[in-house]
Amino acid sequence: MPSSVSPVATIIIPTLCNLVRADSLLRSIRSVSMSCLDPVSILVCINGDRVDERLLSSISKLPNVTCIRIAAASVVMARAAGRRAVSTRFFGFLDDDDELLEGAITRHLLNFEAFPSLDVSVCNGFKQFGGNYELLLDSTAGIDSDPLRALFHRNYLASCGGLFREATVGSEFFEELPPFGQWTMLAFSLAMSGKQIRMVSDPGYVIHDSPVSQSKGIAYKANYLTLFERMRQMQPPDDIIEILHNKTSDTLHDLSVEMLTAGNLREAVRLHVKSLRPIYGLRYLSYTRRLVMHAFTRVGLKP
Repeated sequence: MPSSVSPVATIIIPTLCNLVRADSLLRSIRSVSMSCLDPVSILVCINGDRVDERLLSSISKLPNVTCIRIAAASVVMARAAGRRAVSTRFFGFLDDDDELLEGAITRHLLNFEAFPSLDVSVCNGFKQFGGNYELLLDSTAGIDSDPLRALFHRNYLASCGGLFREATVGSEFFEELPPFGQWTMLAFSLAMSGKQIRMVSDPGYVIHDSPVSQSKGIAYKANYLTLFERMRQMQPPDDIIEILHNKTSDTLHDLSVEMLTAGNLREAVRLHVKSLRPIYGLRYLSYTRRLVMHAFTRVGLKP
């Protein structure tokens, strides 16, 4: 029989709802049910037109599951649509290939109960790859006391690692997130807005990694340059601006190395020069010799 208790939280699961992810999607939905002693509303946000209608019909009949559809095949837009549809006191997210651990949402709710002014509860979790499980955060120091600066030591907000208070974390935070680094940007925006963020000590999720993960590509690194600029435009404190300049220099250097490895010397040189502009970037000056040697080799000369 359906529970007479109204769900206190909603977990939003964006998905293409096709057969490729059918098993993992069902696993994700089951994990939500095990993550809380009380009923949790599961909002499956189906995006794009590659939908398996039989799978959609099947999951829509599961307990506490509601399905909504958007036309665009965009996980960012699906999450935003899901947030706009939330009607419970708390909400969170779960990708369709990841899972929540038993009791995870219960622990978040206890965190909110212990700290009535809390806006966001976050937790550690595991990354699973090739049968191995690795804890994502080796330290959670400073997150409770200074979430803005702690963010630049480690991104503590994973896609399935937070529960948000509906009344204080509005849909505007999710409307224009970038396609890359969106959880870093969200954590930054929340901290800049003065939202109170606190950790739950126990791990609460498993992220199932894969060799084709977007985070391993050049495009991912390149988009962080735009992300850092967007953060600077939000006028953070001076020490954070300095950190963003340094991270920009590091990213430019990493991209230069990747371009050189790929044989694109011209682009490698351009990125290297840009990485040297801040004083911090002078640490990469020795890399100039490597570029010069490649240039000489290309024209058949000995350096």
